[in-house]
Amino acid sequence: MISGHAGACRWWPPPLPESVPSRPGIPSTSAETEAQPMSDKSPPTSTTTLDERRGTDDIEPLLVRLAARALDDEQRDALRDELIGRCLPLAEYIASKLAVHGENFDEIRRCARARMVLAVDRFDPDRDAPFMAFAVRAIVATVRQRRRGCSGASWVPHPLEGIGPAIGPAIDTLVQRLGRMPTAREIADEIGADPLVVTRAMVNRR
Repeated sequence: MISGHAGACRWWPPPLPESVPSRPGIPSTSAETEAQPMSDKSPPTSTTTLDERRGTDDIEPLLVRLAARALDDEQRDALRDELIGRCLPLAEYIASKLAVHGENFDEIRRCARARMVLAVDRFDPDRDAPFMAFAVRAIVATVRQRRRGCSGASWVPHPLEGIGPAIGPAIDTLVQRLGRMPTAREIADEIGADPLVVTRAMVNRR
């Protein structure tokens, strides 16, 4: 629903579905400011202007350029910073939709933002596209695992958190796609994780 007020447009996005669409709605906020810490009473309501939403349309080409640059390229660092700044609002939006009343939203928000940074760093345009589906899937799995594994204590992200619950669905998807059991590398590529972390998580599941 779009409503006008003082010449500005605001977009109220629908709740995230259980299965992430290939091109989910992408909210965006100004890169000049960072969201203030939220109360642990309830998550914030996410809004964005239509112009800011259109500003994310060229994310995929920028990610292709990022992947093509050498790690020691100074322009690569600037491009990476730009991409992360533009993608973080999506992480905060997902966190706001997954958080429930009474949860510490700041912890969920930090978890989602950290996972988005990893998604930008690990995205391979040749095998992971589209990026938004890749990133959303990884963030949703990580945030949900954080909720299941934390019982009110101070929580610090661990590399294995968020990986375990994502492995089963990833294996099912890859078996249907490949017609065989996938390797740890293929599972890692599917969920946007490090192959060594996936291997450790699979050992822990046995």
